[in-house]
Amino acid sequence: MVDKQPGTIAPIKSTAPYAGGYFFDRSTSGFDAIAGPRVRAELRLYDLDWLGAGSRLVLGGQYQYDDVRGSQGGALLQVRVPFGPGASRPMNRLQRRMLNAIVRDDDIVTNTGRRADERALLAKTNQRINAVTVVDGMTSNVPGVVAAASNDPGDLVVFDSSQGTIQPSATIQLQPGQTIGGQFQVIGETTGAIVTFGQRPTVSDPTNVFDIFTLDDGTSLLGLNITGGANGIGGDDVTGFSLCDNHVSSAVGSNQGEGLGNGLRLQGENSGQIIYNVFMGNETNGLQIREFTGGLISGNTASQNGDDGFDIGNVEVGGFSGGIFENNVANENMDDGFDFVVIEGGEIRNNRATGNSENGFKILEMDAGIFSGNISGQNGDDGFDFDGFLGGVFENNSASGNSDDGFDFEFVEGGEIRNNRATGNSENGFEIFEMDAGIISGNIASQSGDDGFDFGGFLGGVFENNSASGNSDDGFDFEFVEGGVIRNNRATNSDENGFDFDLIEGGQITNNQAADNTEDGFFIFRFAGQNMATFANNSALRNTVNGYNIIMGIPQTGGGNMGSGNGANDVGP
Repeated sequence: MVDKQPGTIAPIKSTAPYAGGYFFDRSTSGFDAIAGPRVRAELRLYDLDWLGAGSRLVLGGQYQYDDVRGSQGGALLQVRVPFGPGASRPMNRLQRRMLNAIVRDDDIVTNTGRRADERALLAKTNQRINAVTVVDGMTSNVPGVVAAASNDPGDLVVFDSSQGTIQPSATIQLQPGQTIGGQFQVIGETTGAIVTFGQRPTVSDPTNVFDIFTLDDGTSLLGLNITGGANGIGGDDVTGFSLCDNHVSSAVGSNQGEGLGNGLRLQGENSGQIIYNVFMGNETNGLQIREFTGGLISGNTASQNGDDGFDIGNVEVGGFSGGIFENNVANENMDDGFDFVVIEGGEIRNNRATGNSENGFKILEMDAGIFSGNISGQNGDDGFDFDGFLGGVFENNSASGNSDDGFDFEFVEGGEIRNNRATGNSENGFEIFEMDAGIISGNIASQSGDDGFDFGGFLGGVFENNSASGNSDDGFDFEFVEGGVIRNNRATNSDENGFDFDLIEGGQITNNQAADNTEDGFFIFRFAGQNMATFANNSALRNTVNGYNIIMGIPQTGGGNMGSGNGANDVGP
């Protein structure tokens, strides 16, 4: 109860704190969830003496925060003055409640104001989008419309899917610097919000007579389905271009001449980027580049093409000599997954080849560069097939479940082959026809259908710290050794011999170990009569037949070859 004097009105006061939160989201990609806390406080004064019965003064404040919009706050001052009959009577609580203002949530009710439209930036380049030319399935003379469109920075040709397939009557020749986009991402210039624009259109040449697109310097193709054509995309020694998120399929051109039927065919590339594209079901190669001297090829997939997934290089002009080739996938192609003619520099890393009819990776010659972290499995021939390894670094690659060898090197004449792994290949884990120089170290071969490591001739270089385990024939099989160093290698659990040497005429064979093999730890058919070989400080442990089984001859330098637990011959020459 409020005491009051006759003829006066006693004011009433109330305070009200509020606390809560909010959460807004949608399933469409490119929109961030908005969530955060919100607090509000109000002070209300009713029936003020100086305004009369039924009057009201409201003071309030609100604060909220979320990661998208940051801190937001507001204040309220509201005065209510009654007029008309009955205005002099004080109200009870229910009557006051019925006159409260409705509080709307302005995060949901958006018509409280209007703001200017936000400018969009092309996410790929961060360039503001200015003029836009639209091409759709009803556009006549598509090549002419593209040729007439602006190629100024920020201007864009949009291929629209709403009117069906776009079928040009001739090659679409891009102008230097021009961008064509179907489905692509844009960024809000003010908010930084990322939104996917458009639907992926199909651009087709069902006649397979011409290349559907021809690139020029600085051009871009984004988010298109490209099907048919003599080649899907072509270009001649272009620079600074970008191909991003395109699906290129069903190019057919082999009946018209050489170099056709590819998803993408470039004569040369030195500073462009080919990223996140799919090349599928083309008559010849998914992607063919005659010379790659720089730039980036990353995140692409080539599958079910009639020849190679990725074909890089030409014996006449060279091959891969610079740039980055990474995170690409080649699967179920009818020839090789990746075919490199000559590697003379750059980096080839973290690519994967699976289920191709021939080799996972085919390299004619490697002279320099880094080849690392690549995976090859379940291919119809070798996991990795090199004709000549002359230089560079080949490391941390793996080959498993291939129908022939995991790694097949015709000649090793330099460079380093290190820390690679071969598992469960049908023939040898590593096959080296001849080694003259270079280093092979730290590699592992296991569960091979034949030998872990199979050498034709070992003439020079260093072979060290390699491991062979659980192979169906020998751990290490050397046809003849004439020089070089073979040291600190280990053979275990082979179904035949740990080390098998047919002929030793020179070289140093030291500190190797053979353990738990089904036949001999070391089998040596012959040390040649006037040999210069060193065979010393090797060990044989628990081999079923012999620790050392030497049919003919002795090394020029021996000693320190020991063993234990073998069926016979614990001590070597």
